[in-house]
Amino acid sequence: MRQASQSLHDLLSDTSSPMYNSRLNGDRKTIAKLRYWRFNEHAICNILRHYRSRGRNKEAIHSLVQETALTEINPISASLGRALIESSKDNDGRPKTGVDTIRDIQDVFGILGEKTTTSEIIDSGFPKGGAETKSAKRRVQRGLNILEQAGYVSHKEVGQLYIWYDEGLSSLSLPEYSQEDFGVSN
Repeated sequence: MRQASQSLHDLLSDTSSPMYNSRLNGDRKTIAKLRYWRFNEHAICNILRHYRSRGRNKEAIHSLVQETALTEINPISASLGRALIESSKDNDGRPKTGVDTIRDIQDVFGILGEKTTTSEIIDSGFPKGGAETKSAKRRVQRGLNILEQAGYVSHKEVGQLYIWYDEGLSSLSLPEYSQEDFGVSN
């Protein structure tokens, strides 16, 4: 995760970051980011103990983790989180696409209906961001592959054409914040 999120890497590397008013605020931001990436309470405690303990005992760290609620963001689903992590392993520690692109794809499915093609997604003006058509097509394809791995879309080949089907994408809850807020970009 340290490779996928530069801001999380920074928080785990420097416990006295000037970006936060206090070390405690840095600890809370670290906990929120770890929760975002779907780490469980036990794993978060171990990570804090290893990287941000500053002499605190196990009970104090556990108490801090329990009292720090995930209020800043809506976490991503576990299956999408796993798919993004797997994508990161194949791409030098960075997901092949970010949640912003996945949100764009979800929006297009909402407009076009329960099935579409990569070309229809591109022709509809998505993904946003002004990318050239070839680049946008690759980005959309990577997003669809991640969504398929997570079980939110499926595809059928018809000749050389892939038709993508909504398999729960419309009900997927995505974070409201930009990935850049958490150190991940498209």
